[in-house]
Amino acid sequence: MKREWLRIKPSLFPLLMISILLPIVIYIVIGFPFYSVIKTFNGMKYMYWISPGIWIFVSALIGFFLTLDGINNLLIGKRQIEPLCSMPITNRQILIGILTWSILMSVIQWIISILLTSLLNNEFFKFNLIIRLFIQSFPAIIFYTGLGALLAIITSNKYWQITFSMVCFILLGFGFGCFIPLQFFPDELISFLELIPVTSLISGAHDITFQNSGSFTGGLFSFISGVLFILVSFGLSNKRFRI
Repeated sequence: MKREWLRIKPSLFPLLMISILLPIVIYIVIGFPFYSVIKTFNGMKYMYWISPGIWIFVSALIGFFLTLDGINNLLIGKRQIEPLCSMPITNRQILIGILTWSILMSVIQWIISILLTSLLNNEFFKFNLIIRLFIQSFPAIIFYTGLGALLAIITSNKYWQITFSMVCFILLGFGFGCFIPLQFFPDELISFLELIPVTSLISGAHDITFQNSGSFTGGLFSFISGVLFILVSFGLSNKRFRI
């Protein structure tokens, strides 16, 4: 973690600006156009409904790309990995440091996002509801952080990484229910999307804002999937890091 802090410290201000601007930009650029079409959903104003989707999307995005960038920085830059190879630490310890830092920053991003959307909506959640929403959202952070690690380990080709990342987050935002309610999709597609754990997790977060129960299974399977991605990354890193 110390290495990640030293690496990112010079870019801390730009990262902070991204953390603040990204939720606001999504709220304005995506939220308002959809609000002109979807005024309310199940009796809730659309701009309130989209808020959990923004928190999950942005925090997952930060975790994914910080992990991807951290591992790429090691694997692509030989000067970065060679000193670490000669130190008495394992590849797992290196990866755990990157993953821990990425997850921590994602959690901070989630907190920033909920504060900003609450200010924009002039609607603040009770503390116990915030805790429930965080518990519901956290598995998505683990899932996408693990996915970022696995992608970085599998391929160093930047074009493959860019393509996969674009598809992944277009689906997260517009296909899995972050920004568009699933009920607006064809019934056949809804049946398929509801089988995806992340979709169920996001629906659960929206349900909590309606004072309903969340999705335990969606969160559980998303968390397990994320842990599996991390474990596979540990295994494959033995070859990639050559430690």
